[in-house]
Amino acid sequence: MSSKIDGYGSRPASVAGGHRGGVVEQSGESGSPAVSSPSGDSVTLTDGAVRLQKLARAVADAPATDATRIASVKDSVARGEYRINPERVADKILQAERELIGR
Repeated sequence: MSSKIDGYGSRPASVAGGHRGGVVEQSGESGSPAVSSPSGDSVTLTDGAVRLQKLARAVADAPATDATRIASVKDSVARGEYRINPERVADKILQAERELIGR
C-alpha cells in the first residue's frame, strides 16, 4: 500500500520502495552527492528540509550559555551596578507572548 502526500514546499519529498537503506538525494542547489546501496530505495529532501537540518546542527553546536555574559552580569550585580530596565523586560514578555499565540 502506498500513500501520496503533496502540498508543502516547492519539491515534495518522495520515498520509493519498502526496504531500509538506499539512495538519499537532496534536492535544490545546496544538495550533496547521493548515497546509494543496491536496494534501489530513494529519499529526496526538499530545500526546506535541508535548511532545517542545517539549523538543527547549528543549534546543537551552539553553547547553551554565554559564559562571558554571565560573568559580566554577576560582576555587575556583585558591585551593585546592575540596573533593570522594566520597560525592556515588559517588551520582551509581550514579545514572547505574541510569539506563543502566533501574532
